[in-house]
Amino acid sequence: MTLKRIQFKKIRYKMLFAVLILMILSLSFVAVIAQYQAQKKIREQSLRTTVSLMQVGVENMETSYDQLSNLFLSIYLNENFQYFLQQRSNASFSGSRSYFEVLKSVFLSCISSRSDVYSIIYVDKKGYLTYTTRDEAGHYQFYEDVLLPEEYMELIKNRSDWNQNQILIPTHKHMPLRNNAHPSDVYAIARNIINTQYHFEEEGTMFITVDLSRIKHLAEMMKPDPSARTVICDANNCVIYDTAQQLTGIHLPDDLKPPAGTENSAWDLEWKEERYVGIFQKAEEMDCSIIMLIPDSVYAADALSVSTGIMLAAVIIILVAVVITVYVSGTISKPIEQLAAVMKTSGIKNLNNRVEINGQDETAQIGQTFNSLMDNLKNSIEKEYLMAIKQRDTIIKALQEQINPHFLYNVLQSISSMAALHGISDVVTMSNALGNILRYNIRGSDFRATLREEADHVENYLAIQKIRFGSRLDYQIFIPEYLMNEQIPRVTLQPMVENAIVHGFADKTETGHIYVTAYMRESCLIIEVMDDGNGIEKGSLKNLQNELSVPDITMLTPAEHIGLSNLNARLKLLFKNARLEIDSDVHEGTVIRVIVFMEE
Repeated sequence: MTLKRIQFKKIRYKMLFAVLILMILSLSFVAVIAQYQAQKKIREQSLRTTVSLMQVGVENMETSYDQLSNLFLSIYLNENFQYFLQQRSNASFSGSRSYFEVLKSVFLSCISSRSDVYSIIYVDKKGYLTYTTRDEAGHYQFYEDVLLPEEYMELIKNRSDWNQNQILIPTHKHMPLRNNAHPSDVYAIARNIINTQYHFEEEGTMFITVDLSRIKHLAEMMKPDPSARTVICDANNCVIYDTAQQLTGIHLPDDLKPPAGTENSAWDLEWKEERYVGIFQKAEEMDCSIIMLIPDSVYAADALSVSTGIMLAAVIIILVAVVITVYVSGTISKPIEQLAAVMKTSGIKNLNNRVEINGQDETAQIGQTFNSLMDNLKNSIEKEYLMAIKQRDTIIKALQEQINPHFLYNVLQSISSMAALHGISDVVTMSNALGNILRYNIRGSDFRATLREEADHVENYLAIQKIRFGSRLDYQIFIPEYLMNEQIPRVTLQPMVENAIVHGFADKTETGHIYVTAYMRESCLIIEVMDDGNGIEKGSLKNLQNELSVPDITMLTPAEHIGLSNLNARLKLLFKNARLEIDSDVHEGTVIRVIVFMEE
């Protein structure tokens, strides 16, 4: 895992990865678009072909239906049938054997004229039923004695209510003829028989039963694909024939019914968890409709063959792109890797590393710049390192010495004032304290002191200020013994206490309090000087906080708080991450805080 991460950090692998991702995304997008467009185009062309096939099939079906209508006409024109109609009022003729023989001869002649006609059934208005098939003929005294399909029974009972003279009847059943040799898949055409010889009275109902062989052939011819499905329905959505042989003889499911206005056009549907494209066309003369169901997967499979070729070409392009990218990225990344290796081993202790320059491209220019930078760095370190050290010592001394004239001026002014107002004993006390302060400031060259030394120093300073302010000043110093030997910048506490006296108690008449404390918190030495003086206005406090937060160690010399600015600069020079903080509320007081990280 580590090796893979290291390798992936190299530019060549990033370039290779970027090119692969870009190529794969681009080619995938192209493949998806091609798949979609191909499927759309294939679907449009297939639908046009399917509609044309359906139109041809509908025309053939209507031609076959017209031929069945002509079959009824031929029965009417038959001499024997004309004789039958003339004898209709003869009571001895009705129901006699001659009655049966006449119809039998007429029906047999019609059945022999067409191969798909299976039987002809005639029921007169008295209910007498006569039938003839290719295999047998017979009759019944009353049609209800025969197990006719329900559709037949309804038409016989309600023949006077027909809206049409000729009706198509979808059924996969048939009357149980005596020898039971009848086809299972049939449909029938029913027609009222009118006595043209006698006032055009209704004489009976005739059924011509036709097997589905011709419809099956035409339905299969319409299918654009073997997996497609042709469903032929009558005007009441009862299925005459289904090529899948699942719906024949039942009502068309609602999911398969075409939406309004979809004749000769396609719509999408889902049935039994499979998606289809449906096409609907009407056969007006037959008063029926043809629905073609084409699985959506047919178009997807055809489109997939197109997109497969595209994807194969895409894979070849990706492989070629990988080879080219590996070569190009190698020529670009190897000089950069060499430069990175040299830069990684270079440092203060190793300033002699240089990059080998080859060529004049951007990588070579970077190498030349690096070599020049190393030369300049080496010279700068050699010439300026010692100078920087000396300058650092000079800055610290200058910061520390700024305190002396500022402080001595205030002390001398206090001595002059006190000498005029008080007796000699106060002058002696102030002089002793001042001497101790002066000796502490000018002693040695060390820029650091212990907390014990700082506590003694600020004690002398406060003794002088106590004589100056009298009862208006009260102070307490609490520093734990275990912190007394900790190192801090020399003259740290005195500027903090001086700020509290000068800015906190300058105009106060009541007693002011100063508290000097020190403690440890999370490896940090924290020293606080707290007063209950005037406090600092928000605007001035914000400016002072911004000044103290500047990371630059350049000594600032503002008109006010010079002692704090001096202390802040010395803290940043002597301690890494040390800082000076100040918080204040007007009329509440001020807290000045020094924070030194002791781990450093």
